Amino acid sequence: MIDRANRTLIGAAIGLALARVATAQLDPNLTPPEFKCQASVDKAGGKYMKALAKCEISCIHGFYRGGTPSSDCFPPYGGATAICVTDALKGADAKFRAAIAKGCDSVANPGANCPECYDAGGGFGGCGAAGYATAHQQDFGTQFASIASATFCKTSAAFPNEQLCQRNTTKVASKFLAALYNCYGKCFRKANTGAMPGADCEPNPILPNDVPTQDCIAVAELKSETAFDKLCAAAGVNILCPRHCDANADCDSAPMAGDGNCSNNNCDAGNTATTAYPSGNMWTALLEAATAGNIVDSNLGPDTGIFCSQ
Repeated sequence: MIDRANRTLIGAAIGLALARVATAQLDPNLTPPEFKCQASVDKAGGKYMKALAKCEISCIHGFYRGGTPSSDCFPPYGGATAICVTDALKGADAKFRAAIAKGCDSVANPGANCPECYDAGGGFGGCGAAGYATAHQQDFGTQFASIASATFCKTSAAFPNEQLCQRNTTKVASKFLAALYNCYGKCFRKANTGAMPGADCEPNPILPNDVPTQDCIAVAELKSETAFDKLCAAAGVNILCPRHCDANADCDSAPMAGDGNCSNNNCDAGNTATTAYPSGNMWTALLEAATAGNIVDSNLGPDTGIFCSQ
């Protein structure tokens, strides 16, 4: 049986992969400002994942020290974490939306140009907060939430070394995602100069055909797998994750008993079913699959991946 962490990420990865548009590529009608917009969104996405991870890790660390409710650490968030993520001025969400608008919205930046596929992906509201900036931020925020609930599969009764393992995993995951976006960004920037076909930069179905990009991803994989395992398996920490309570009613304990969700990932109501924490190799594979769907996909419209065509 697939454990909760695997099921969560596999579900996200499969959903994104199925949404991908295999025929999308750099369009000859893509203007320099439009491509600059896409490149800025690609870069900002990695920063956003790192920012969310920082908020998440701080919250979980507070919970382990006894000063923060674990429910604050998962959507819809609460306390200092809600401020860290959703504050209208300084929150991670707002900064990501502002970065998208700065690179793509002609209202926020007169020199910017919103690609037609971004406009469509944001419900034809342009690339500002009323359209793509918010739609893309929400999409990425939802994806991160599924990752965080998997990397922090055990909160209640976690031993100190298990706490450290899970915090490290979340941090490394966000860095790995940023590295992947960087690899794809380099490829598409090269394709935009006409030096190579844009289609070679697209995941096919997970890795692109472009060999330098494959090499870039391989370097990120090796570095990340080692970092994932360093404070987990390599340190002798083998976490047993509780089963998700949507399949185990006896895991659904107070204070949210009956809602079918274990936002604090506890199983202190008596359920003892557990599964092993994923290895570094498994984390990289799952995150790569999810990222492949982000590069060119139709999750928000007919063709709205980061490097979508017109």
